[in-house]
Amino acid sequence: MNSKASGAGPRGTKGVVARRSGATLLRMPVIVLLLAVIGCAEVDDGGTITWEQAERARRADAAVLIDVRIPSEVDAPIAGAIAVPYMHPTKGGDDDAFTMEVEMASSGRSVILVCLYGIRSRWARDALLRRGVDSVSIHRGTRQRAVPPGVLSDR
Repeated sequence: MNSKASGAGPRGTKGVVARRSGATLLRMPVIVLLLAVIGCAEVDDGGTITWEQAERARRADAAVLIDVRIPSEVDAPIAGAIAVPYMHPTKGGDDDAFTMEVEMASSGRSVILVCLYGIRSRWARDALLRRGVDSVSIHRGTRQRAVPPGVLSDR
């Protein structure tokens, strides 16, 4: 299968379209469909959503919010999030152990990842996708201006 078709990412998981033998197959991660069903608008091609979309999904108990920041990045806890720090394998992290922790914490719900700037959560999302776990990342993390009041204890 050619996973590099129009906007597709590694193994066709990030994009919406993958091509196979001239036929077009629609590929949408479960979280995209879930967010569309509960009215949370669309996920961009990079697998990110806004804080508002994440909050709606979390409040509907349709998704779990996973805080992947490492301890040195945590300046304030995130209300309703479960802390599962992610360390990239090139820095000594274990993607398999991380995936197991996320799967246990999510209890079958969709996974929304958040970090400081959105970089670590995208790394974590890629690790989960490689292991068959659909997830999305909050665009630009906790440092963006659009963090709703009360989500971070210091704002």
